[in-house]
Amino acid sequence: MSMTRNVRLLFGTVSAIGFVAALLVHLAALRGVDVAARIPGVWLLHLGVFALFVPLVLMLRQSAGPRTSLLRIARRLPLPAAILGGVMLAYAIVNFMLFVQASEGGSPAMRDGTYFLMDHARVVREITSAEYIAFRANEVRGFSGHWLFFYYVSTIFGFFRKSGASSSS
Repeated sequence: MSMTRNVRLLFGTVSAIGFVAALLVHLAALRGVDVAARIPGVWLLHLGVFALFVPLVLMLRQSAGPRTSLLRIARRLPLPAAILGGVMLAYAIVNFMLFVQASEGGSPAMRDGTYFLMDHARVVREITSAEYIAFRANEVRGFSGHWLFFYYVSTIFGFFRKSGASSSS
């Protein structure tokens, strides 16, 4: 097994762990759980996406060329993995649209024991504590839907990328 293969397997394993964590967070948020209140470190999953996806893009540019198309890159995957990637992308887009709609143009905030829906520094309206929790869960849901897609892509390329003519593994 070459060093490149070992690095890819490690990359895929770390990505898969991120995917499973993002999936658990996403499912909890869909159930209305304020995951960020229970696990403040949940936002590290957002950083993890960048820590994995940026090197992935650089690796793909090196092996497939800087002007390659997304379709050409997807062809380097087993067909079911590529199709599931498309489904995951569509889900992330729909999830984001639902998140924006549910956010009512604001984000939850608390000042002096009172809950508000804020649009930057402007108060949209006062909200109840239950609404506050629901809005916070919605924020995590909005982000975690994207995390799922990006961790999925990193996982698939780590484990299942087919070698191409210009690939070194």
